[in-house]
Amino acid sequence: MTANQLEALRLFGTYTRGMFDVWALAGSSNARNRAHVMTVWNGKKTPQSAAGVNAMRDAFYSVVNPAGDCIAARDREFLLAMYRLGMPLCRSAQADIGRIMASNQQETKQ
Repeated sequence: MTANQLEALRLFGTYTRGMFDVWALAGSSNARNRAHVMTVWNGKKTPQSAAGVNAMRDAFYSVVNPAGDCIAARDREFLLAMYRLGMPLCRSAQADIGRIMASNQQETKQ
């Protein structure tokens, strides 16, 4: 992961208030924030039209490479990766991490 990408993930966390959920930046009112994150990610100016939530998710997943057979599973793995990188998480994301880790422990016991 490059320094730009790490900084973009930190910025993403700031804009989502620690949720690390792309849908927290959905809508036209967040287009400038999405474009800012993608500009930092790419290291070059990214227009708002190329910075949709799906483009952000695809870019993040291309580096983090979360496992899972559905978007929800990959989102959980992405959140876990943010936790492992030491990104600051909001309380609900911290609770999600606790549930994910407990679920993972249960799966390994079986």
